[in-house]
Amino acid sequence: MLRAVIVDDEAPARERLATLLSVHAGIVIAGEASDVEPAAELCRRVLPDIVFLDVQLRSGTGFDLLPRLTGSPAIVFVSAYAEHAPRASQVLAFDFLLKPIHPDRLADVLARVSRISNF
Repeated sequence: MLRAVIVDDEAPARERLATLLSVHAGIVIAGEASDVEPAAELCRRVLPDIVFLDVQLRSGTGFDLLPRLTGSPAIVFVSAYAEHAPRASQVLAFDFLLKPIHPDRLADVLARVSRISNF
């Protein structure tokens, strides 16, 4: 099972992604957070395999979370703004999903993460 963390400052966006993830048997949502500090604490506790990370958060950006992560989870940035994709690529994010997330794109990301994680 892949352990996922969802980080987004908008509750409806977290709920939508959780709903999309719920149809995938190989993934469990280990937790959700709405900002950088709670996300860092959550990730320290659950050691996720994959982090779905919004770019714009309340007190910073998803990029601010990266140096605070332990381990090496696959980082999938999620944003309504495509202009953040180049920076996500620069920080070696696993992927970038544009909101609204298309279920087929999400399935592709999960399949690729599963392959490299040996799950």
